[in-house]
Amino acid sequence: MNRQLLEQLIAFEQYGTLAEVAEQLLITQPTVTRGMRKLEEELEVVLFDRKPNKIELTETGLLAVQEAKKLLQAEDDFVQKIQQFNSKNSMLKIAATEPGPRLFLQRFSEEIFDISPDNISISSIEHGLEQLEFDTIISNQEIHSQALESLYLGREKLAFLVDTLTISSDKKSSTFAEMDGVSFILLENIGIWSDIIQKKMPHSKFLYQRDREAFHEILDHTNFPHFGTNLSIDVKTLATQRRQLLPIQDPEANLDFYIVYRIEERDKIISLAKKLKNQWPKFF
Repeated sequence: MNRQLLEQLIAFEQYGTLAEVAEQLLITQPTVTRGMRKLEEELEVVLFDRKPNKIELTETGLLAVQEAKKLLQAEDDFVQKIQQFNSKNSMLKIAATEPGPRLFLQRFSEEIFDISPDNISISSIEHGLEQLEFDTIISNQEIHSQALESLYLGREKLAFLVDTLTISSDKKSSTFAEMDGVSFILLENIGIWSDIIQKKMPHSKFLYQRDREAFHEILDHTNFPHFGTNLSIDVKTLATQRRQLLPIQDPEANLDFYIVYRIEERDKIISLAKKLKNQWPKFF
């Protein structure tokens, strides 16, 4: 059935006159009149009781309106379902070698990403891309081969988050050596940062938490210092946590990230790479 004709029929039930239907649908009244007659011809029924100064829906017309509503809703549902299926299967499948980039990607709520919840090893990148398990992978190592290439995205920088009552307010940065020996609380899955921190701070104790909610609950009720990066910290919330951010000066506190993809997919990935690079969080 012609959708426009069904919409005009439904509008007539709502507005009551052909003139009002024409005004609401931004078409002429003769167009509406011809459309309703055409609809009656197609259905081979009388939908309207036409009187000299008035036109009303017949009982058949009223039923036709109800069925038209169902039909249009079914059509809308059909289109939505197909589009949702297509979107799901068109999602960019993205993985990362470290958790920071995944947290960054989650900020792009308007984008259609299927983000792998687990870190992928550097050695698995080539296989993951060539076997089409992923469309692109954000890696802390630049990779180039006959089939793959990389583009630089940005740097993740590590910082201490220390209770404001335990440090001087004029202190603006620190080093691993200065904080070595202090006990820290941190999340269990922080990737390569865990190895770096333990190597550079051998005298510190680290209280690992697997559950993110428990981690934040402890932060709210203790003065334990912890770590954060420009990819994981919402600087605006620091004041409510009573903690001061101290960027770490050591070169080991920096990780560069690249977006790795199949060369044949360059046109598909390049616009995403530019957007991620432009919105990569700045340093502290």
